[in-house]
Amino acid sequence: MTRYFFYKTLTKHEAKRRQMQLIGKLMREADVSAIRELVEGIDEAHTIGTRAFHAVEHLRDRLVEGDDAAVDEVFEQYPDVDGQHFRQLVRNARLEKSKGKPPKASRALFRMLRELAE
Repeated sequence: MTRYFFYKTLTKHEAKRRQMQLIGKLMREADVSAIRELVEGIDEAHTIGTRAFHAVEHLRDRLVEGDDAAVDEVFEQYPDVDGQHFRQLVRNARLEKSKGKPPKASRALFRMLRELAE
């Protein structure tokens, strides 16, 4: 792994060429299945994180749109949520949206939901 980073420090063309040849030789000798599994694991973790992010976004959007069933869902999923602060953020986010103001409370609501989901 450190040999790849060494390549980035080289400035001469011939040195870079020789280093790339060495990296190619090492990659031909390497176990490809282990590398493939590692890359797939990283991709899967990224996909799971993206899905969770979108789920929190969707929940926040439902809350801001006025879906009171979503408020109940939050209280069911996260019983330790600070109810007063949560309801205040939802109310402020709805007001901001109706008045066309910047989404400060909506962002704070998203942060709160993301912290609860983690």
